[in-house]
Amino acid sequence: MLITLAVVAITTLVSLPMIASHVLPGGMWAETFESYTCSAFPSPTWTLRYNGAGNAFQYVDCTNAKYGSKSLHLKGQMSWSAQANRDIPDFSSPVIGLSAWVKTGTLTSDTNTAAHVSFYWKPTSSYAWGVHMGVSFNGDGKIVWDGTGTLLGTYTGNTWHQVQIIINKLSNNYAGKAAVFLDGE
Repeated sequence: MLITLAVVAITTLVSLPMIASHVLPGGMWAETFESYTCSAFPSPTWTLRYNGAGNAFQYVDCTNAKYGSKSLHLKGQMSWSAQANRDIPDFSSPVIGLSAWVKTGTLTSDTNTAAHVSFYWKPTSSYAWGVHMGVSFNGDGKIVWDGTGTLLGTYTGNTWHQVQIIINKLSNNYAGKAAVFLDGE
């Protein structure tokens, strides 16, 4: 099945301030959250798919940012993540990519997902949760690729880390580890 429309999805089980810029071959758009109101969710551009710890914890943070003065703050709770989605245009190129800065809280020994950045789509109504293709930051400091659980690297809590994901829309897969870059590598 060909991805005809993808959505950038950000999910978390802990606090996730974020700045994102999305680079797509044939076109580019960026999201820095600078144009949104502080302490409010950035709708209607972004959609809060799951509200995690509650709507009050999903907002534009004006005190913690990697670049500029704002980031997106999401907070989930055990067994119910916070997920914010943004539709992205379907460019004619079969390759699509995104680059985002992620910051989680303090690391724990927990292997559950602390933060997640991915492309998301729902091919048919039979997919209850949809399909995610992206990177998970686990609470224990490991970064893994969705689906396979392939270890991509490690990260430090309370520190901004960059992740870049490039996927092939035709095969609905990434073309090996080289398609995921961490901290500019």
